[in-house]
Amino acid sequence: VVAVVGLTLTSLPSVQASPSMLPPAGHLLQDNSPCVPEYGKVAYPKVILYGETVDITLTVKAMCAGERFPLHIVLVLDASGSMAGQPNQQLKTAATRLVRSLDMENYPSTQVGVVQFNSTATTLCRLTNNTNQAVGAVNRVGAAGGTAIDKGIQEGMKVLAQGRAGLNRDEITEVMVVLSDGGNNAGCDPVLQQARQARGQGILMISICVGSGCDEACMRQVA
Repeated sequence: VVAVVGLTLTSLPSVQASPSMLPPAGHLLQDNSPCVPEYGKVAYPKVILYGETVDITLTVKAMCAGERFPLHIVLVLDASGSMAGQPNQQLKTAATRLVRSLDMENYPSTQVGVVQFNSTATTLCRLTNNTNQAVGAVNRVGAAGGTAIDKGIQEGMKVLAQGRAGLNRDEITEVMVVLSDGGNNAGCDPVLQQARQARGQGILMISICVGSGCDEACMRQVA
């Protein structure tokens, strides 16, 4: 629900507009409702002069029990040679646990995609609501070649872009989880460039740095 109100202020030669016009909680939703109202307000312009008009936009959202907006998560997993053996197995165990914890059977609007990267990046699974399909993709993550984290992020953005087609972008929460145990072969700059593009699209970036050889400073900047 969006309401736009035009106001003309006729006092004070200069004023900082900071309206407080929201109804009390429960005014729009009954007290016994399972839904919780979330209110917001924006005034534009923020500073007005005598006699000018300010537009105040009030927003009200209702979050109801058992209801969830679309949640799209892409796992960008390190498949380089340094992950061979136990690190690869630990990665698969952790990623599988994450996928199963999402309870996608009961939340049809939650979807997971899987990307692996080494010297290149490959999509193992596009966004899906099928837990077994996502877990199966995780279990196919290999361990050979170099490390190109930037290409993994770029591929992850493609997966999320495909998943938002035909949907209201403002209602989707997009998350990218990047896991790596080493530094990027081409240095950190390409990684940060791709991470900035992802954040510019509104994607929440989560980075997981494992092992003593990981470029922790770079991975911190990714998130």
